[in-house]
Amino acid sequence: MASSLPISKVNLVAYFLATRLKKNGALPPYYPQFIDYDIYSDHPFNILASTKQLRGANDVDEGFFFSRLNKTTPNGTRINRCVKGHGTWLQKSKTHQVCIGKKNVVGMEKYFKFKPVDGGSGNGNEDEWTMHEYSLDGNNEMVLCHITKKPDFYR
Repeated sequence: MASSLPISKVNLVAYFLATRLKKNGALPPYYPQFIDYDIYSDHPFNILASTKQLRGANDVDEGFFFSRLNKTTPNGTRINRCVKGHGTWLQKSKTHQVCIGKKNVVGMEKYFKFKPVDGGSGNGNEDEWTMHEYSLDGNNEMVLCHITKKPDFYR
């Protein structure tokens, strides 16, 4: 399903994420779709369910979340994408540059699929949940994640 927000990748990185990172800046209140959430602490089903009340929607099949990365060591570059007791986010494509024009790199985009720890039973099958992770070029402290539930898996 396409995003309900007409926002480009460049705007996600260069405006929304950059604004959020500036001294822990808050976004204007007319952007309730962007929520701070530790995406590595909960199953994607629960993450999106928590946004239903915040957004006032019955069925939420996508959400935008600011999250700190779970580094394996304090100064390391490796990221632990395991979701405590639920599964892991597996990277499914190479890292792509997000550019203004052809050469001005402002950030990076990675694509992930969620693999449940139980192999697909319960609140998720493999390939049901996808995530695009956006980061500022040269900054891997906080990311902006767009998590979606594929419509094929509605019950």
